[in-house]
Amino acid sequence: SSETMEINFTWGEPLLKEGIIDLIEHCAKAGFKTQLVTSAYLINQEIAKKIAAAGLNFICISIDSLNEEKHDSLRGVKGVYGKAMAAIEQLDRYRNNQLNLGIQTTIMGPNLDEILPLTEWVHNDHRLSMICFQAIAQPGNTPSSDKWYTQDEYKFLWPQDTQHVDFIINELIRLNKLGYR
Repeated sequence: SSETMEINFTWGEPLLKEGIIDLIEHCAKAGFKTQLVTSAYLINQEIAKKIAAAGLNFICISIDSLNEEKHDSLRGVKGVYGKAMAAIEQLDRYRNNQLNLGIQTTIMGPNLDEILPLTEWVHNDHRLSMICFQAIAQPGNTPSSDKWYTQDEYKFLWPQDTQHVDFIINELIRLNKLGYR
């Protein structure tokens, strides 16, 4: 196949890993397409320049709400929304033609009504090339459980209104057919 293999750097916060930018650069020079999923909390001007120079093809910044307080609460870190928005600006400033910027949003109960506005925002923001979605999964670093979403501590994350979920998914399908990315 003429398709290039892709290496995705994800899970947790990949930028915490010492040498991650060198690893991205090594993979890019070896001919792999490279993608990084990040909260962007650690991205400042210097890191943005290094990411752009490393040959990364796609960076996906986790944004679960356009409401700063809600996003920070869902992510469990105060200030992460502001860091993510600043990172978009920095990465856009220093990127080359091969680096695409996107958003990754986790679909869950608390942000269900924000999925379509987030999609509209990405569609209308020239800096961003796409929005990716992931379904809510059991929070990391918690004891494994098939029924985690029924536990008092986490059940607020699980969408309760399945008809509303169906509506949102059908709207996303409709927008995708209209050329939303």
